[in-house]
Amino acid sequence: MNGHALARLRRYGHLWRYLAGRSMMAQVAYRGDFLMGVVRNVGYVALAIIFYKVLFLRTASIAGWSQTAILLLFGTFRIVKGVLYFFAEDNIETIPALVRSGEMDFVLLKPVSARFLLSCSGVNLGAASNAVIGLGVVLYAVRSAPPSGPWGIAVAYVALVACAVVIFYNILFTLLTVSFWATKVDGLQYLFEEVLNLAGLPISVYKGAVGVVFSYLIPLGVAATVPAGLLAGHPDPVSYVYAPTCAVLTGAVSQWVWRRAVGSYTSAGG
Repeated sequence: MNGHALARLRRYGHLWRYLAGRSMMAQVAYRGDFLMGVVRNVGYVALAIIFYKVLFLRTASIAGWSQTAILLLFGTFRIVKGVLYFFAEDNIETIPALVRSGEMDFVLLKPVSARFLLSCSGVNLGAASNAVIGLGVVLYAVRSAPPSGPWGIAVAYVALVACAVVIFYNILFTLLTVSFWATKVDGLQYLFEEVLNLAGLPISVYKGAVGVVFSYLIPLGVAATVPAGLLAGHPDPVSYVYAPTCAVLTGAVSQWVWRRAVGSYTSAGG
């Protein structure tokens, strides 16, 4: 990495810390709301774990996944979704409103990357708590059945989770970038959330063509099934190559769509 690129990276790192700090201060000012959000997340996870424990009183596995494996899947899904929403989701969802109101002009005129500002202008502490709770579930499940070769497996698991976050960030950003051409696309965000929630189950429950679509065309399996399977003894070597490849491809497509959108943007005044 040359000196110019390193200086640019440091500049954006400092800017992100400033924006994140300001966002955190605003959220901490409403401690009651934040604490209620944490309690809600803890309660949801506790109820889900109870549900799975009751469910496994009647069955030994779901789509070939044991109780420990399902907990790993559940925890991993909370981590991926929590990290994604902590860094970017709240910010990206403002794109349609900015385009409609004309405020996108001010974002594009700032002397920093507009995409960076639209992705990283704030953080979501509630989502961070969700990710931490998910990590707790994963650690609890791993203690019940620790994987062999723990350090190598742990590094690969973190890499797969990072790939999942990047992939779904790129997909969400691309979807909402469509608002540059069609401003009434708010519903796409909710469609994205509903589709992403399907990744909370093992992809093996989706059979036939649906399974192929959710594994590769809409890579839901990368969100939780692939990294959790690494810890749970459900290896998928093809997906270990597909996940980073998909992260790169979705990033390239997302950037291409973004450049086309900015190139065609004529502001609210036409």
